Amino acid sequence: MQNRIKLIEFFKEQGFTNAAEIGVFDGRFSEIICQIIPGIKLLSVDRWQLKTEYPKYKYALAKLTPFPNVTIMRETSMNASLTVPDESLDFVFIDALHSYDAVKEDVREWTKKVRIGGYVSGHDYYVTKTKNRGVIDAVDEYVKDKGYNLQLTDWDKENLVEDDRQPSWYFLKDK
Repeated sequence: MQNRIKLIEFFKEQGFTNAAEIGVFDGRFSEIICQIIPGIKLLSVDRWQLKTEYPKYKYALAKLTPFPNVTIMRETSMNASLTVPDESLDFVFIDALHSYDAVKEDVREWTKKVRIGGYVSGHDYYVTKTKNRGVIDAVDEYVKDKGYNLQLTDWDKENLVEDDRQPSWYFLKDK
C-alpha cells in the first residue's frame, strides 16, 4: 500500500463508518478521513494542552466543525479510551506520542475499542532523526505477543506532503 491516504481509502472499501484518530494535531488527517469516508462517525482525540499547541487546536476545530459526525475530544489518549465502548470502532489510527511507553499503552488500550474484523493502525513506523524507535518497538512487541499480522505502507518518498511520506502500520483484529 502506498501511504496512509491509501490506507483510509482501503478502510472506505471495507465499508467502515465508525473510527477514531488518536493524536490529531491540527486536524489535517482527521479532515482527510472525513473527506474520503463521507458521513463517518469519527472521534478525534488530542490533548492540546501546551500553550504552543493551542493554535493547532483552533485549526483542528475550524477543519472539523463542518463535519457533523466528528466528535473532538480535548483529552489524553488514555482518558479518552475510557469513554469508548470496547469493540465499537471499525478502525483506529494512532498518531499521538511516539515514545515506546506511550505507543505501547495506546496500542494496548485502543485495540480493545476495535471490533473483530476491524483494523488497528497508526503512523510514523520508522526510526526518527533522533533515533527514536518507540513506534516500531512498541508495535512489533504487541503484534508478536498477540499473534497479529503486521502490515506496513510504503515509504512514499514521491509524496509532496511530507507528513504523508512516512510508513504507517496496520493489522486486522481477527481475534
